Amino acid sequence: MKAIKRAAAIAAAAAVSCLTVLPFAGAAQSKEILSGWEDAYINIYPLEEGKRISPYIYGINDVGDIPENVHFQAIKQTGNGLSSYNWETNYSNGGKDEEFSNDLSLTNFYAPGVTVSSPGLLAEALYKRAEEMFVPARLVTLQLMSYVAGDAMGTVSPAELSRNTRWKRTVMSKNGTYLTKPDLNDDAVYVDEYVSYIVNRFGSALENGVSGYLLDREPDLWNERFSILGLGNLSPQTLVDNSAELASSVKAIDPDAYIFGPSVSGIQGSINLNNPDCSLGGNYAWFIDYYLASMRREGERQGRRLLDVLDVHYRTEATTPLGVPVISGTDDYSKVCRMQSVRTLWDPEYTENSVTVLLNKQFTPFIPTLQASIRLQYPDTKLSFSEYNFGGGSDMSGAIAEIDALGTFAREGVYFACLAPSDKDYRFQTTAMRLFTNYDGRGTDFGSLIVPADTEGDPTCTVYAGTDNKKARTLRIILTNQYLETDKYFEINIHSEDLYYDVKEAYGINDEAEIVPLETDNIICDGNLVSLITEPLSVCLLVLEGTEGEVCETSETVTEPSESVTDETAETEAPPETSVPGEGTEPKLPETEPDGTTVIESEEPVTETEQTSLSEHPPETSETAPEPTDDTVTETADIPPPPVRVARPIKAIILVLASSVCVGIIYIMVFDRYKG
Repeated sequence: MKAIKRAAAIAAAAAVSCLTVLPFAGAAQSKEILSGWEDAYINIYPLEEGKRISPYIYGINDVGDIPENVHFQAIKQTGNGLSSYNWETNYSNGGKDEEFSNDLSLTNFYAPGVTVSSPGLLAEALYKRAEEMFVPARLVTLQLMSYVAGDAMGTVSPAELSRNTRWKRTVMSKNGTYLTKPDLNDDAVYVDEYVSYIVNRFGSALENGVSGYLLDREPDLWNERFSILGLGNLSPQTLVDNSAELASSVKAIDPDAYIFGPSVSGIQGSINLNNPDCSLGGNYAWFIDYYLASMRREGERQGRRLLDVLDVHYRTEATTPLGVPVISGTDDYSKVCRMQSVRTLWDPEYTENSVTVLLNKQFTPFIPTLQASIRLQYPDTKLSFSEYNFGGGSDMSGAIAEIDALGTFAREGVYFACLAPSDKDYRFQTTAMRLFTNYDGRGTDFGSLIVPADTEGDPTCTVYAGTDNKKARTLRIILTNQYLETDKYFEINIHSEDLYYDVKEAYGINDEAEIVPLETDNIICDGNLVSLITEPLSVCLLVLEGTEGEVCETSETVTEPSESVTDETAETEAPPETSVPGEGTEPKLPETEPDGTTVIESEEPVTETEQTSLSEHPPETSETAPEPTDDTVTETADIPPPPVRVARPIKAIILVLASSVCVGIIYIMVFDRYKG
């Protein structure tokens, strides 16, 4: 009997063990959702014609605590309350997400302690923050919606009367004398007077003032977000009419300021303004075609460009096979799908798991489709993603997705982009951006040109190669390993007959979202063939220097990061001539000098392979480089293979099994002792 009881106890322990282990076992099986690509073969062509990287893709939405060491190049306002912001009194309404409350929440957050009687506090706060952080490009949002908040007395009732008593009517053009202090007793809030106030307060775009204006925010969601107003679905014609009127007024006040629009919420908003009954007429494939063509026609009628930058928002709508939104998911499937979801922007072979994309595959990849509309309907219009997010701000998968977003923006010729984090903790995303703008803490960036590079179709890794000029003596390569539990061997073939490269520095991102220097003695460089092994879910930045006529040998160990070596005879580009208002030159967003001052230059002719060059950054002297670590780069293929690692889930399984057996043994001992 005792033997039977012992066996029963052991069986019970085993059962508990199985029940406990099953979730871990499932996780272990799903670790490598994409498999079969353990070795990556990379091709880089540093001497082929690269694309000029616009510095303004390194932007951030004004979301509170923003790290200063990233060297952002653009900043803009954000928030649902922007559409209802009353610049005269600083009142706003956050819509249904904020229980339709009229209050001072926007300016209480941005400008605490400042008297609310001062108009335009939101623009004031943005401008001051940009100056403090040496951010050259500053964008202010203008209001196109029919109403703005009329008081700060809390929740607004749905009664029709409240539109007359709790809201103020907006008017795009005052057509009169602009006041330095707005009239609070009239029946309207004049949006163009807001622009006049900003220019008088901070100067014009050419005078280091506000660089550009966004024509409101996500108009395709007004009907849902501000349902209390009973606006109904927005018609394309109404949006275009108001946009053209306001853009014309802005250009009359500040002709060198950029106009961004329509800032719709994503792919569905770009298709039909989130209105299934939307009627475009003509031969327009989607709303973006209609918008561009209409703004072009109105601009030609007035004799000036009314839209400089086509702006859309993009927050990934991808979900896992279990329906979890990857933008907020934390499971392994969410991490993998998050890193893959960036492909919706550029890859015609990829289809993400989202309702919008599955029903509208003809509009993806998104960036090439937008660019095709620009070429067809309004040539020379630039492209912007003033709010984008792929999630994972507190996770390495978020850093990798952000790297892929920035690399895609650079490679595809996007002009402007601002990260719009959805979580309070988004340090992995900003650290990824810092890898492009200030990876060594001394202001060294990825480069002003992105050169051709490919992974031969490997979906489990990405590569981006940047340089400072066409001679490409300094080459920076960013690699990502998207495997969750598997090391990845990289073999990088640098196609250059003129220069032979040697690895001088390497950097990675650690588990604390910090950029750390890596050892380089385990990276093999042999005749422009570079090989290394990276750890799972990791990022690696290699800094290589090219020399003429000498094949590089295995690099020596680097114990401290050294400053990038630039060739004194490297090709430099003459700065463009300063634009003069009224002479037909296009406006251009500003760039900063190392001392923080702003230089306004006219833009060189932009082709599909060139964009505005990167700006310089103020030097940092207070940041101390961390000690080298070999967290990411391990031994190369020419050295005995690295020791076999036991995956974390397997370790957990073993631990749980051992614990369960111990529980069974203790149970038996206690049971036997009790019976005895």
